[in-house]
Formats: sequence, structure tokens, C-alpha cells
Amino acid sequence: MLNAKERKRLGDVLALTASTHDGEAIAAMRTAHAYLHEHGLTIRDVVSGKHLDLAPALSFLLKQLATEQARVAWLQQALAARKPAATPQRNKRACQHCGKLFAPKNHGRVPKYCSVACRQAANGAGWHGKRSSWYNNHSV
Repeated sequence: MLNAKERKRLGDVLALTASTHDGEAIAAMRTAHAYLHEHGLTIRDVVSGKHLDLAPALSFLLKQLATEQARVAWLQQALAARKPAATPQRNKRACQHCGKLFAPKNHGRVPKYCSVACRQAANGAGWHGKRSSWYNNHSV
């Protein structure tokens, strides 16, 4: 049986077998084989898992799974309780004065306001509708 420290060392050595340098990969494989032979194991024993005590690892993984399931359930509840954000409907625009959604006509320039009254209120009447106060106070 290999303890945790020995398994880590064997894992590190086996990780070197993925090297792009052939010499390094072959040396790592020979080192791993010698290490296993030293402990009375073969590659087949490692692959089959005969030398491992899986109970602690399995217990740890089951605890992690339970924790993750609880977290997912909490997130699902939080998402279900959350109110969806108000999104403008398709082809609707928000008035810049009152914020009301309105559907602009499909031709010409896209309006900023939902009505003439909102446009006048936002622009202070100006030349839209009523004459401006400057025009009323001065003779032409």
C-alpha cells in the first residue's frame, strides 16, 4: 500500500511522462516503474486500484457533493425569489421625460418623447406648440 505522500510522489513522476521531450518521458516512466517495484507493485496494480484505500477519498467526495448540492439548492431558491428586471418590450422606447413605454412609428426619425405634451414639458415649450417667452415679450 502507498501512503498519501508516496502516491503524490508517484503522481508527480507519472505527470512527467506527458513531456514533449522523449528522453524525459522515458526516464519518468523508468523511475515510476522502479518506484513501484520498490513497493512491490506493478503498473497493473496501479491501474486496477488494488493498492489504494479509497474509503477516505470516497467519504471526502461525498461530503463535497452534499455541500455542492446544498449550495445549488440555495442558489435556485435565490433565483426563484428574485424579481425579473423590467426590460423594455421589443419595438418599444422609454420616454425621456416621463419614462412611459411607447411604440414609435416605423418611419422617420425615432422620437424621444411619448407625446407632444412631454416634448413641450421637457423642452420648456420652445418653438414646439406655443411661442417662446422671448417672442411674446419682443415685438417683431
